Amino acid sequence: MYRRLGNDEGGEAANAASQDKKLLKAILQKNTLTGQNTIKRSTPHIMFCVAIIEDEKRYSDLLREYIDRYAGATGEQFETRVYFDPFTFLDNYKKTDIIFMDIMMPGMDGMETSKRLRKMDADVVLIFVTNMSKYAIKGYEVDAFDFVVKPVYYEDLKIRLDRAIAKLKNKPEQKLLVSTGSSTLVLRAEDVRYIEIFSHKLTYHTTGGDVTAYGSLKKLTAELPEGQFLKVNKSFIVNLKYVTRIEDFDIYLGKEAIPIAQKKKREIEAALAKFLAEGKI
Repeated sequence: MYRRLGNDEGGEAANAASQDKKLLKAILQKNTLTGQNTIKRSTPHIMFCVAIIEDEKRYSDLLREYIDRYAGATGEQFETRVYFDPFTFLDNYKKTDIIFMDIMMPGMDGMETSKRLRKMDADVVLIFVTNMSKYAIKGYEVDAFDFVVKPVYYEDLKIRLDRAIAKLKNKPEQKLLVSTGSSTLVLRAEDVRYIEIFSHKLTYHTTGGDVTAYGSLKKLTAELPEGQFLKVNKSFIVNLKYVTRIEDFDIYLGKEAIPIAQKKKREIEAALAKFLAEGKI
């Protein structure tokens, strides 16, 4: 018997399946007997997000070519974005894993760009690209991971990518600090199945039991791992790792059903399909 959690934004079934839904059906299998996740896929790979900030197209094209070559040789997957000026990069910044930053750029150099970047993201792997090795020393001021000297050769880039990816794959697990009023608890984000929101009261439904705490939705959203947790209606945030299926306007975590806001169904299907395809569970 399935347990359905409070419905405040359910709706009628969609008239036509989207491409995202077709992809989701292809990779998400239902186990009606146990309610367990029976996803079948090839060897999982993490999708790494890479940004290249380089004002000269010949260099950005070369870096992109090398990254594609590295992906073909190793099986790693990359989403690569190119920015030809630092202002566009900073104004449109979104969470990134690896950044290749040119040092000498008009308007704002790579050092100043990196200082501003660090105010937004303290964790991104930053690799300087420069034709003057003396600038590498200054990289310590902005916690640069490494540098590569122009002209860039594939083997040089491969060494940096090997090290950067090893660092990212060995990142410590993400923890959440949860204030219950009388004490502060540390929860592993991976252990949180879903979060129930009511005003400023947050209930964390974890694999080890429920924890009730207090805080703001905005702060909570900023702390959760990007791409893994998704708000499915105004009262619930779900860890996609534990989703076993979507049926009509319900999302299932084993035998528990949480209603989906009608207007968010396609977004949720797309997010889940992407999460599973990237092999993040």
